Amino acid sequence: MANRTSQFSGQDPNDRFVDLAERLGLARTTGVIDPTVVREVIKTAPDVASAKQSVAEHIANRSTLTKDLAMGVVNDSFARIGGDKAALSDPSKAANAVSADATAAAQTFSGNLVLSDPVMLGPGARMAGAAVMGLGLIMSIGLVSTLSATATNWAYGALGGLGLGCLIGAAILIMGYKNVTITGSGSPTGN
Repeated sequence: MANRTSQFSGQDPNDRFVDLAERLGLARTTGVIDPTVVREVIKTAPDVASAKQSVAEHIANRSTLTKDLAMGVVNDSFARIGGDKAALSDPSKAANAVSADATAAAQTFSGNLVLSDPVMLGPGARMAGAAVMGLGLIMSIGLVSTLSATATNWAYGALGGLGLGCLIGAAILIMGYKNVTITGSGSPTGN
């Protein structure tokens, strides 16, 4: 039988986590929304409502913003440059405003997770902690599924954050990291 070694042998656990995130597509970066393309989207629209809709769809397809958040960005950008008529009369100005606002909104929410000092906790402590975190994850999934269609994005975000926190907490307890640093900035609405 051949001697097999893991592709991760001798590699730092943090590097393995970053590699895994990249392979799973979780390490997504947000690019700049090109104003020349946005200008063409505005020009091809027959009226203001369809222009806003098309630009919001364009932004949502090319950034981390949802279609609703992108529509809010478009509305705010159009209002900032003088309203809907001004946006249609000067598509370049509107495109530059929308591009700048959408790029800023898509990049304002960020986070970082640093795991260090691997140490194994006792099996009972790891199992109890992971069970509590798993219960929190299951509860947040259950609560998200019962929210009505009129629930705010903050409700979904809070329960999603709770679930993600529980999932990360359980993974940290199971893997046995002693020091964890989680940092973040911004808000889901870009404000």
